[in-house]
Amino acid sequence: LKAEVSFPLMIGWDPLFARGMEQGADGCVSGVASAVPELLVAVGRAPQLAHRVDEFIAWMLRLPTPVAIKEAASMRGLKLGPHAAPCSGTQEKIVGEFRE
Repeated sequence: LKAEVSFPLMIGWDPLFARGMEQGADGCVSGVASAVPELLVAVGRAPQLAHRVDEFIAWMLRLPTPVAIKEAASMRGLKLGPHAAPCSGTQEKIVGEFRE
């Protein structure tokens, strides 16, 4: 279709980013990039690094997405307020593991 009609093709799911770029996508709408943009830039330049995105997503999936993104951004030194809702004891334990 893209060969017949010119349009920007954006990937909307981070795990498909590298594969999509290899197959001609123009970019990605990325939740991961909101916390670690250089990771997606690196994968865009070297798709063999896609496993690093997968590792990050594996951690993210253990928490509610907003909590995971906020914790990752916080670890980078961004000053952020508290989570919208308190984390459960299990979630707090996972956040602690994530921060290690």
